[in-house]
Amino acid sequence: MFGPRQTWLLALGVMVVAAAASVPFRHLWEPDEPRYCQSAREMIASGDWILPHLNGQPYGHKPPLFMWLVAAGRLAGLGWTAAGVLPSLLPFLTLVLVMPRMARDMGLARPTGELAGAFLAASLLAAVMALAARMDTLFAVLLTLALWLTGRLLWPGGGVKRRDHLLLWIVLALATLTKGPVALVLFAFTVAITALVATPRPRLAPLLRGPGPAVALLLLLAWVAAAGLRGGPDFLHEILIRQSTGRTVDSFAHKRPFYYHLMTYPVTGLPFAFVSLFAAFLALRRRSSHPTILLAAAMVAVLGFFSVISGKLVVYLLPLFPAAALLAADAVASERRGVRSGLWLGSVGMTLVGTGVAVAPWLRPELAPVKGPLLIAGGVVTTLAAAAAAALIRRQETLVVAVRLATAGLAVPFAVFPIATRALDRTMHLATVAAAVKEMEPNASDGFVFRMNVSGPSLYGERIFRKLRTPEELAAVLSSGRVVITEEKSWRRIGGKLAGLAVRATVFEFRTGPVFVLRAATAADSAATPPSSSAADPPLPTTPSGP
Repeated sequence: MFGPRQTWLLALGVMVVAAAASVPFRHLWEPDEPRYCQSAREMIASGDWILPHLNGQPYGHKPPLFMWLVAAGRLAGLGWTAAGVLPSLLPFLTLVLVMPRMARDMGLARPTGELAGAFLAASLLAAVMALAARMDTLFAVLLTLALWLTGRLLWPGGGVKRRDHLLLWIVLALATLTKGPVALVLFAFTVAITALVATPRPRLAPLLRGPGPAVALLLLLAWVAAAGLRGGPDFLHEILIRQSTGRTVDSFAHKRPFYYHLMTYPVTGLPFAFVSLFAAFLALRRRSSHPTILLAAAMVAVLGFFSVISGKLVVYLLPLFPAAALLAADAVASERRGVRSGLWLGSVGMTLVGTGVAVAPWLRPELAPVKGPLLIAGGVVTTLAAAAAAALIRRQETLVVAVRLATAGLAVPFAVFPIATRALDRTMHLATVAAAVKEMEPNASDGFVFRMNVSGPSLYGERIFRKLRTPEELAAVLSSGRVVITEEKSWRRIGGKLAGLAVRATVFEFRTGPVFVLRAATAADSAATPPSSSAADPPLPTTPSGP
């Protein structure tokens, strides 16, 4: 049977294999992945690494650290997908690798840290996001490093080290440069909860006394001031107010009820979500002044903060996953009372996940080409989850059950994700659409999209695509002989308003519905148009094409 070390090494190998089996065979998926990479492309093209741009306009949605890393990868010769994924994957692999050392500094045994690393890689959301070209994993890793350093300062085994104090604030500055002030908010909430619950209360002075806060402030102000001088008040308002306070108080996107994360985390955190929640509750109830209470406080801080704010996405909870993995591993290693109930729920959840994977090709037509492989992969997940349940029935020790359950989770990045990726890729990106536009307009230096928030055409077309918002703008651009990318639903909604203009479309599959590349009909097109077609009732596309 695998032990903690073997499972930990297996987890590291699985993530490397998953990346090798998926990254080279897919494009960047709309809307987020190509958005960040397009911003990086514009950094390289313009030479402006201070003020991020997106499609020629200042981009104030996110700070620039992730885009800097993507641009560095691209300059090193990587393709766009690899350049986008590695700033997530490499930090994640590093975190899994150092989990044993982190556990030791948290007062836990090294095997517990090895098990925690495996639990983290086996967690559904954590594993998938480590393979995505998004900043969420990098942000979670940086916050976890800050948590580690905080534990070393609050419970110093060999005395407080000034190096740890300085590193803590540098890491917090980097986390803020990744996703904004939310990094400092989550850190403050975690420390506050720890101070309120732990008995006796740990001394907070080592966190604040020293040059760290000033160094972090200087690092942040250096970028904010430079970017503000170039972007002006509008940019500063966007990144400091609208994208931070605005999303917290009254989000303009992703609005969900307050209990949203309480419903989604038990699924996205499988197979150990229930064990980690139980372990966090016990740690807080014990109230002992021990680093594990810091881990529990981090889970509560992340879950509570993102439940209170207006906008919610499942990926927002990613920073709690490493702390949850450590708490769950500690609970399993200590054979704590009630852990078996959490493992039962995890086994049932993973059985349902495996069943869902097996039947998915019959529910989603784009997965039909991989029916056989997904049926096998889903069967493997179900079998491994059932083996964990069988170990519970036989009353085997919780470590045996947890290792079997971890292997069920690791089967998702190892097999399910690469298989599904190859089938889904053709409908998740717009690289083929961009190539079609370049072929139609080989000499153009720009392009147009109509009512679409996408960045793939700009990234893969290597030109800025500008957004048209009104039917009048669309008609004017088409009349000038240019082509426009839009979704079928948008075109059907306004097509009848383009009076006097006959339009043809090339069709491409996309996950939200067909995408059209529109152009004004030529004389040859008009000769081929049936007499019943008119500008008020635009002809159906006559040049269908697929990715």
